Amino acid sequence: MDLDRLNVVVAGLNAAGETVFLDPGQPARITMPGIVDVAYVWGTQGAPDLAQGIGAPPADTSFPLPGGTRFGLICFPAHSAGKLDIHQSPGVEGVVVDADNPGMHQSDTIDYEVILSGKVDIVLPGGDRRTLGPGSMLVMGGVDHAWENIYDEPCIYAAILIGAKR
Repeated sequence: MDLDRLNVVVAGLNAAGETVFLDPGQPARITMPGIVDVAYVWGTQGAPDLAQGIGAPPADTSFPLPGGTRFGLICFPAHSAGKLDIHQSPGVEGVVVDADNPGMHQSDTIDYEVILSGKVDIVLPGGDRRTLGPGSMLVMGGVDHAWENIYDEPCIYAAILIGAKR
C-alpha cells in the first residue's frame, strides 16, 4: 500500500442537502524516510453537525483537540525501530515526549488502530510489549508508548484519533 496513492472516498451532504460524493482534498502528511510515514485524510473540530459538514482534510498533522478527530494511515518501514525521535518530528503538536526515551510519547487522545499489513510492536514504559499483526486492533487511551518495527516488512495501520481531556 502506497501512502502517496490513497483512494479516499467521502460521502456527505452538499449545500442543497443532497447526498453526494465530496472532494477528499489532500491528506496532511508527515514523511520521515526510513522512520515513519503518516497520512491523515480526514478530521473534525469538535462534534460535527451532519447538516453543516462532516469535517475536511486536516490542514496539518497536529493531534485533535477534545471532541475533534483525525483519520488516516500510518506506515513504519521495516527495521525502523529506535529511529523515531519525537523531538525531531515535524508537525506533531499535542504530543508529550519522554525526555529519557525519545520514541516514548503520549497524546491527549483515544486511539483506535487496526493493523492492515506487516507487524509492529507497541511498547509501554518498563518494557511490556505486544506484537500486532494484520487484523490486530489496539485501543489506546492517552498513555506513554513507543512503536518498534523490528521486522523485515513495513507495517501499515489505520488510525482514528479522538481528542480527549486529560
